[in-house]
Amino acid sequence: GRTGVAIGATTGELDLSADAANVDINAGSSITLDSATTTAITGGTGVSISSTTNDVSITGAVNVSSVATAGSINNTAGIDINNTATGNFNITSAETNINSSKITIGKTDGSSTVVLPGLANTASTEDGFVTVTPNGTITRSSFSVNDVETALKKVDDGINQIGAMSMAVSALPNFTSGEKKYGCGVGTGVMGSAWAGAAGCVAKVNTNIWVNAALSYSPSVKTHFGETASFAGRLGAFWAF
Repeated sequence: GRTGVAIGATTGELDLSADAANVDINAGSSITLDSATTTAITGGTGVSISSTTNDVSITGAVNVSSVATAGSINNTAGIDINNTATGNFNITSAETNINSSKITIGKTDGSSTVVLPGLANTASTEDGFVTVTPNGTITRSSFSVNDVETALKKVDDGINQIGAMSMAVSALPNFTSGEKKYGCGVGTGVMGSAWAGAAGCVAKVNTNIWVNAALSYSPSVKTHFGETASFAGRLGAFWAF
């Protein structure tokens, strides 16, 4: 009819079939297919359920399948797929496209679990991060949550290492005294849990100019993302006037 089509059955099956290319059920108002067991709509080539005004509601045990190369469910008002059974609701397709201005997955109370098998990593038991490529593809990060936590904890170690190396190199001489033209020395430094050692020499170029060089070392701090340098050096000059 113009306002709606209602086809109901209290027992048995509802079977709509045709030898034509398509089986179409169209209504300008609304279409409701509701069965306590299974509602099956099959067509030799295609099945079309459309509504230009109201929602299309399919409830109960629902099986939507197509052997065609492509298929679509389109409705400008809204599409609701509800399954309260204990089983799963599966959509199997070579490629599934959902075009909408807003997509909501899960219950509003936050009790839902969202599983994306395509992001699984069977080679590791650690949690990872979900990343997005420039073309919008959702992927899994190559590093885990534990890698990031470990790296952040070692930031303090890296800072302490830099401080220890500075302390060690500052303990070295910058110039000689008296008539001595050359001098060498060693130094050490500690900051927090980090330590460093340094060695350097100084040379008197003439009466009022000294040149010095030094090298300091501290064990590197390694994380999944890289490691700090183990060596630092300096080269300086001193003028007396």
